[in-house]
Amino acid sequence: MAVFATHVVLMRDFQAVAFAPGDELPEWAEGKVGDHCLVPEPEASDADGSGTQDAAEDEDPAEDQTDSETDEPESEDEPQAPAADVPDFTAPAPVRRGSRTRK
Repeated sequence: MAVFATHVVLMRDFQAVAFAPGDELPEWAEGKVGDHCLVPEPEASDADGSGTQDAAEDEDPAEDQTDSETDEPESEDEPQAPAADVPDFTAPAPVRRGSRTRK
């Protein structure tokens, strides 16, 4: 049975019905609620208990380390230039002339 992951309010017979996280999804509400509002159900496991594994568990952590080791280390002496799309919030605000605050 599906369980809500967040607060949800649905209309039933012109009345609002509220559900809290952990409440079970009633039959009349199936199809009215998206998957993003429900707790994901665990995948079914085999009879021997092995079950299916996530893709993250299948990957070898040593592969991730070799990729990062091949990159050249950055020099600490050279200052890095800020990215062009990131604004500089440390700069003083521009001076606006002719605009006064209302009294």
